[in-house]
Amino acid sequence: MLRWLFLGTLILFLMSACQIIESNTPAPAQTTEASAESSVESADRSGTEEVNAYPRARWVEFESSGVTVGLWLPHGWIADTSDGLIMAEHGAKFDGSPSEMQGVIVYIFVPPLDPFALPESDEHNVALAVLSQVVDMPDMIGGAAVSEPSAFVWNEHESAYYLLTSPDGTRTMVMAVALPNKQLVVCNVSVPEHYQGDVRDALPIILNGLTVNGVPLDTSALEALPDDVHFPPAPDPTPTPEPSPTLPSL
Repeated sequence: MLRWLFLGTLILFLMSACQIIESNTPAPAQTTEASAESSVESADRSGTEEVNAYPRARWVEFESSGVTVGLWLPHGWIADTSDGLIMAEHGAKFDGSPSEMQGVIVYIFVPPLDPFALPESDEHNVALAVLSQVVDMPDMIGGAAVSEPSAFVWNEHESAYYLLTSPDGTRTMVMAVALPNKQLVVCNVSVPEHYQGDVRDALPIILNGLTVNGVPLDTSALEALPDDVHFPPAPDPTPTPEPSPTLPSL
């Protein structure tokens, strides 16, 4: 269940020789942003320039629990679809503990909801109900600091998000989109501390062309999120216990 935080999975992913995974399924037409021919950076991290699009994007998708999710992978990014979709900006890495993650890393998956108490009525926001339980489960968020989940609507799908800061300073936006039959698609977007002010503006690029079961999720709906997201302060690292003194043998 630590996939809600997922950093351990990402470390293994980034240490391996991952290849870009291309789907054989015909891809939808690219948006104007994804087909731009200009040379770009991933995003302006200072917030003073407009976040640009990626050229030559590749279509990737995965299927889990009967749900198919696809999007355009920005050129130069790496991806793995063996367990949901993990995608990383070129150069994203972990330098070792304790240190800061470099680059943007995204994890999209369809979680089992058996551990959660779900609302009986479909009129309730299942995404908000689940995330509200996740933030109160230490085994799911580890030692990270989390915000209270907030609800929003994404293309008529009830959705929710919360903000997470891990002890090493990594910032993660966790978004969940409710589907029929009480299923969720969860998207984690993780960035180092100095990228946090650009997360919201970068979402339409990172999630360019996102589809669920062939139905596009318009990323313009993410404009409903706050212009300036405020991640919680990083928690104090858990101190390493001192080793017990060795008693002399008799």
